Amino acid sequence: KAVYPALTTYRGVQPTQLQPYFEALASAEPKKHVPLLLTSENHDIVIRALMFVAGGSLPWPYEPEYFEQPAARVKPRTDLSGSVQKLLASSDSQIRNRATCVYADLQGRSCQAELCELLRDRSPTVRLVALGWLARWREEAALPQFKNFQIEDHEADLECASLECAVADELAEWKRNDTVPVLLAFLENDQFVYRQGAEIGVPAWRARKALHAITGAWFPYDVAAARAIWQTAIAMDDAMKRKQWLAEHAD
Repeated sequence: KAVYPALTTYRGVQPTQLQPYFEALASAEPKKHVPLLLTSENHDIVIRALMFVAGGSLPWPYEPEYFEQPAARVKPRTDLSGSVQKLLASSDSQIRNRATCVYADLQGRSCQAELCELLRDRSPTVRLVALGWLARWREEAALPQFKNFQIEDHEADLECASLECAVADELAEWKRNDTVPVLLAFLENDQFVYRQGAEIGVPAWRARKALHAITGAWFPYDVAAARAIWQTAIAMDDAMKRKQWLAEHAD
């Protein structure tokens, strides 16, 4: 009687280029050998090594979907934060943005200054990840740098759109006027990312919803018009007058 091997999930099929990673994972000392792959020249191997160092899955904003989450997350390797830090200088933007979230998770708020530096990174995804972590920590010292936060050419990038949705949700929770300029920059990105029940993952929609949570006003989707409205409103010292003016001019 013949026995045929079978797979229970599509994840049982992996790219052959990941062989060094799986060999390290199956070794007698994976905790020693897998982190060495952070210096690999292969993009996918480095990402897998980062996941290993992070405890089995990447942290916010790259957490796996509920059906892909590991049974248990291993304690992240905080002793390897120095190795992850070196990847912040990688020429690969996807490695940089993944390294940014892992580094923030490993180091905590002590790396706030480095994340502020990344707000000027050449990649919009890296800037968004850094800003998102600063928002999650409610880092008020970083707020002055939010004023000049820039996003360009974001509409053609699905990952960028997904990150804008995640950042908008974090800023909605923080409810700080200083974060409004960031959200205004998302208002014309109508790229569809996801739908979960009544929640729609479109950056413009989530940004407008976040702006309403912060200011009480529904801003137009036109970025230039929304910025003009906000510049007039924020110049008003009286919060009640500002809210009333916004209700009359933004909605």
